[in-house]
Amino acid sequence: MKRVFLIATVLICSCHLDRRSNQKKAEDIAHHYLDSALSGKGDFKTITFGKVDSVLDITSKSKHIKGWSLYASYQGNDAYGAYEVHKVILKIDSGYSKVISVSDYKP
Repeated sequence: MKRVFLIATVLICSCHLDRRSNQKKAEDIAHHYLDSALSGKGDFKTITFGKVDSVLDITSKSKHIKGWSLYASYQGNDAYGAYEVHKVILKIDSGYSKVISVSDYKP
């Protein structure tokens, strides 16, 4: 009986684990954000995503990860209706659950 309970517990727990890589999680969140933020502003097409990079919170004694940043480049309409390439940096919270801020990419 204990063995059946243990196997059932392991199976249930394994179903709830998110097996996606951190890169895929960030891209999914970014894509969802762009879908919702750009709806009603015409068509847009995601071109590329960069690699996920950490955003550190540095204090005098320690460093810890405050969140993640992800570069995204997409084609879409600007404020005047012109279809052009947009480059942005999305900042994502440390748990990969939401986009905190978006800023234009300035190399």
